[in-house]
Amino acid sequence: MSWTADNIYTIPNKDLIQEIKENRGFLNEYGIYHINDFRGITSEWSKNFMIFDKNKDFRHLKHDLPENGILAIIPKEYKTGYDNDYSKYEFWNNFDFKTESDKKLVTIVEKLKDEIDFEIGENQIKIFHFLQNLYNKHNCPIIYYRSDYWGGSVEFEFSIEFNVKNILYIHYNEKSIEFKDSKLSKSDKTVLQNSLKSINLELPTDFFALHERGFDWSKYEI
Repeated sequence: MSWTADNIYTIPNKDLIQEIKENRGFLNEYGIYHINDFRGITSEWSKNFMIFDKNKDFRHLKHDLPENGILAIIPKEYKTGYDNDYSKYEFWNNFDFKTESDKKLVTIVEKLKDEIDFEIGENQIKIFHFLQNLYNKHNCPIIYYRSDYWGGSVEFEFSIEFNVKNILYIHYNEKSIEFKDSKLSKSDKTVLQNSLKSINLELPTDFFALHERGFDWSKYEI
């Protein structure tokens, strides 16, 4: 069975939350969630070691959340083929690539498309543009994360960490690659482990409770 995670993560920031809430176009397509506990876990297997400190064989998977939790922004309905499916939404048609940071981000993505089999649509780049602008305005790290799963295994994943250097991490052909300062280098950590560190979330393994299919996001919507 296949499924997709297509999420944006950052630290809770009142001004950032308020700006997103005031942007009705964005909220029509995305939900905002403040996760500060693990009530959303529905899997009994996960609850045993994440909440109840049972199941000793899997305690090494347990991870915590930052003190103030994390903010997640998630598409209300995932769509494939961004260029076709999102073209009708006025929100994404309001963006141009005018600033130096925008041009840098596009350059990074284009270089990656040449280096590896990295497919990305124009409207996904518009999402990156929007997130870069949020970072520039609120000065808090923002992570865009996308992964495709099949039967519990990651087929492909990448994340962009919006900060001064726009670090991008990719999991490709069972390797994690870090693209930083215009250079590609291998990493012994997973994409999530690398990128979530910027919002003070340390994962000891590749397990992340929020990415289980049964996680109940409705408990955290704001």
